[in-house]
Amino acid sequence: MTIAILPMDNRPPNYDFLIDLSKGYALDIQLPNRDRLGNLREEGDMTYVSKWLAKTDADFYLIAVDMLCYGGLVSSRKDFTSLEQAQQRLREIEQLKRRRPKSKIFLSSIVRRASITVDSQLTQRHYDAINDYLHARAQASDRLSEHTQKLPKELIKSYWDARNRNHRINLNCLDLVGSSTADLVVFAQEDTFVGGPQSEELSILDEISRKMGIGDRVSIHNGADEVLQELLIRTFNHSDIQIVYDSRETKEKVMEYEDRRFELNVHSHARLTGFHETNEADRVILICGSSIEKSLNQLEELNDSGKSLYILDVFHPNGSNPAFVERLLNTAKNNLRGYSAWNTASNSLGTLLAQAARSNNENQVALSSFLLKRFIDDHLYQGIYRARLEEDLKTSGEDIHKVSNDSKILNKFITLFHEMSMAFLKKYFKDYHIQDLIFSLPWNRTFECNISFINKKTVK
Repeated sequence: MTIAILPMDNRPPNYDFLIDLSKGYALDIQLPNRDRLGNLREEGDMTYVSKWLAKTDADFYLIAVDMLCYGGLVSSRKDFTSLEQAQQRLREIEQLKRRRPKSKIFLSSIVRRASITVDSQLTQRHYDAINDYLHARAQASDRLSEHTQKLPKELIKSYWDARNRNHRINLNCLDLVGSSTADLVVFAQEDTFVGGPQSEELSILDEISRKMGIGDRVSIHNGADEVLQELLIRTFNHSDIQIVYDSRETKEKVMEYEDRRFELNVHSHARLTGFHETNEADRVILICGSSIEKSLNQLEELNDSGKSLYILDVFHPNGSNPAFVERLLNTAKNNLRGYSAWNTASNSLGTLLAQAARSNNENQVALSSFLLKRFIDDHLYQGIYRARLEEDLKTSGEDIHKVSNDSKILNKFITLFHEMSMAFLKKYFKDYHIQDLIFSLPWNRTFECNISFINKKTVK
């Protein structure tokens, strides 16, 4: 079975995670050249993307519509691509189906985030101002005019033009599923809030999919960068999972940057990834987000059961709860098989589900390596050291959105982070034979990092 994947851009969750997971489950995947995909400041090479898609031969195609139509996730938030251009590019999926009629085609199309991309100090101010404007708009606030006047008129126009275009493309994706050109589509709602500008769009997508009788082939939930990981797992996973929350509070909470109770997202993501929820499963996901003590009480009970444990740390977005992780590792390390906390709750959820799948071809060496990367990235970097790096960069007058590889602050940090990471691995995972690791900022900003390991022999 061959799987061709067109990612939404070349960040680690959309590229490196897929490679790691394919090794963990012995999957044969094809990816385009990462240097030709979209990044923070440039759209992807659309001529290359089109040619790559046209020449691939695979049993499954996992296609990020945002890359295919706009040149990447960041480019999808801009109005540079016309609706007509985007629709023309989307029709390449029809050509693909004619060429490979028996292949499965899974689509991922992001419902635009509430605000804009932050890639500088100026866009950070605009990001905050647009959020204020959108909240005032959602609440029909008397201050809407005041917030509107704080934004350049051309920025507001560009925002709505891109948003309306993307919605039209999402409606076109429904047509592709309705005609059986595509087998399913995931509409993942990126960063937003309850009552945000996505509300009407999501209602329309849901209503039309039901009227078309394709509701079982359309997934709508919060998320974004985890989708292709989940679609990759869906190609083979049909297994049982038990899902436990540390409290009712976590289950019913609307997580930051999301717009519905978290339990709704959990059920939807689990179904998409091919899981059947049952308390009889020998693999259990514990979702921790209310208090450390409540989480540990559940953890100890599950640890005594001997089940394989997969921990979702959603105490807050963008990183771990460090105090919880320390106690987690001292309590249940022997049964721990998965951990995730790298970004928003639903982003992290998708990555954890990808770790919990069941396959006859599981490579425990690769899966263990992926787990350790989650602790180095999600816990050490995002949960602890990223804030220190950003503080040092700002103090020195450097821009955290444009970090030079020659930055003395960055290179000093890399040395420190390397020492702390190796000490962490030696303390908690000394039997896993990690000889060294490499740290980098793939988009030259502090928001995400990339971790790669050098092993002595094998990972236990």
